[in-house]
Amino acid sequence: MKIFNHRINYFLQQSKWVNVIWYLIPLFAAFLKTFNEVNNYLIYKGVYFHTLAKKNLFNFYPQEYADKNHYGIVFSLIIAPFTFLPDWLAVLCYQALQLFGLNYVIRKLPISIPKQNALLLFLLFEAISNCQNVQFNTFIAFIMVGAYVWIYKHDEFKAAFVTMLGFFVKLYGIVALGLFFFVKRKPKYILYLVLSSIIIYFIPLLVTDLKFMNQSYIDWYVELQSKNGTNSELNNIHQNMSALGIFMKVTRNSTFNLLYIVIPAFVLQIIPMIRYKLFQNNVFQMHYLASLMMFIILFNTATESSTHIIGATGVGIWWLNQKNYKSTKMLVFIAFVFFLGTISTTDLVPHYFNVEIVRKYSLKAFPYLIVWCICIFQLVLEKFTLKTKSLHE
Repeated sequence: MKIFNHRINYFLQQSKWVNVIWYLIPLFAAFLKTFNEVNNYLIYKGVYFHTLAKKNLFNFYPQEYADKNHYGIVFSLIIAPFTFLPDWLAVLCYQALQLFGLNYVIRKLPISIPKQNALLLFLLFEAISNCQNVQFNTFIAFIMVGAYVWIYKHDEFKAAFVTMLGFFVKLYGIVALGLFFFVKRKPKYILYLVLSSIIIYFIPLLVTDLKFMNQSYIDWYVELQSKNGTNSELNNIHQNMSALGIFMKVTRNSTFNLLYIVIPAFVLQIIPMIRYKLFQNNVFQMHYLASLMMFIILFNTATESSTHIIGATGVGIWWLNQKNYKSTKMLVFIAFVFFLGTISTTDLVPHYFNVEIVRKYSLKAFPYLIVWCICIFQLVLEKFTLKTKSLHE
């Protein structure tokens, strides 16, 4: 056992090999998938070309792709450089950029190199899922972690810019504003939030006109309202894989006012902010970052299986900041979270268990709900050390 532990510890010191695994396996999985299906990428590409043609970004275009677009018009500029490449190569480059972004900010977290590597490996299967399905959620995880990293490093402009970019593309990024309490130079940060919002709001004018741009923002709001209703359908096994989904699907109640759950959850989420003396303690900060990332997926009817890379990143950050993160009990618990929260919706488990149990009742979110509750409890009651942890512990 000691030899086994020694080898694991030695491997976790090797960032080079972890990086190879982090990029190679998800991108290879994406490459194999592009032979059969690139529908999501076609939707993304359509955002750019429909913006150029001034066509409603949220209509059905069955002759081009299945499903509908749900990204803001700003996304047209993010995807634009990839549209000049063959689709299969564009998919790989698009996913490689997302993988790089999340890897980059994780490497900037104030935790040791072995912990950074452990976090990346913990997220590997979620990264594979996002690459295979050509999703955007890895970018949202990058925004959340990046916002914290740049707040931690007192780079208010980058923190503000990525937060507002996430908001204008997919809305989720706005949750990073919950890290505002940890900003030292708050007036400067607020100024950058305002400037970033103005820049990002108007940047689509590089490829379209003011009238179409403003109408697209209105159309986006209408589309998201419509999609929220679809997400809440009890027989939809791909959407609402959240704590809200667990309640609705177990009780078979689609008319329950979810605000009765969301509002108490929001109150619990902000209660730790009464501990203002800990605002500059980076262990406390990372606990709160972790809770925010789990909150995004737990109390959101738009949560899909691939969205869970955001929550999984939060779980990993929480786990690796525990004093007993190497203990047998903790490792068994994390293995349970990993199995039900990640593996349960892959082809590695029987189809019946995946579809008729986990997806049918949104149980993928259950372990994240447990960790979120523990994390909130710790944020409120635990005695965090005031000593800043070393980057080289």
